[in-house]
Amino acid sequence: MSEMKKASEFKCCMCKKAQADVFWPCIDIDIPSHPYCRKCVTKQQMEVMIQIAEMDSPSKKPKKAKTK
Repeated sequence: MSEMKKASEFKCCMCKKAQADVFWPCIDIDIPSHPYCRKCVTKQQMEVMIQIAEMDSPSKKPKKAKTK
């Protein structure tokens, strides 16, 4: 059995400077998680929320063709 790793043992995978605080995403053990610092994980989470909101937005759905 492998030893559990701590995020604090890694550098952030985005900025490569800060010490990581969390692994993200952590929704499923089959999905690989990467180490992020708090600032970068917040940025990533916001981007995902924006993408989801854009997919759900009614203005992004195809418009019906006008008929005469």
